[in-house]
Amino acid sequence: MTCDPEQANFLNPTIVQDHVESIAFNLTKSVADQFFNSCK
Repeated sequence: MTCDPEQANFLNPTIVQDHVESIAFNLTKSVADQFFNSCK
């Protein structure tokens, strides 16, 4: 996912020091379900 050219639309670094410590993922329920189902 982090190689996606549109990552700025759904990834938001929330804690940044000398590295990214925390990221918020902004996904619709449909996309989240697809991620979950791909792991089955």
